[in-house]
Amino acid sequence: VSATDKLDELWPLSNSGDYIDVAAPGHMIYSTMPLELSYEVGYAYMTGTSMAAPHVAGLAGLLLSQDPNRSAADLEEIITATADDLGDAGWDTTFGYGRINAYAALTYDGSGLEQPTEQAPPVRFAVKAQFYLPVVKVH
Repeated sequence: VSATDKLDELWPLSNSGDYIDVAAPGHMIYSTMPLELSYEVGYAYMTGTSMAAPHVAGLAGLLLSQDPNRSAADLEEIITATADDLGDAGWDTTFGYGRINAYAALTYDGSGLEQPTEQAPPVRFAVKAQFYLPVVKVH
């Protein structure tokens, strides 16, 4: 996985090479941080492929929630087939097949995949989030 910035450009210190399958956002991602490392609020902005890879893992999880019978090969096909192509046309060593696109992946029509013989039950969940921002006093 390579890391992109908000302009869909490769983050300068990102991985690149023959092993890149896709790219994902990896620049200035607000993430959890250990309190014991002096991050009083437990969150900070981070950059790198360590921030990009969880986007791909999260997308794989969403795809599995749609159909738990999908194989690793199915997930790879869907994620790479629906990525937004960046850089050179087609696969390249910078962005792989492109930046992941969760909407496109979740609405993929399955062309090229074997269709399941049985529909998986829908997965329902709710997310509740709270955000804490540091307060700076101005005198």
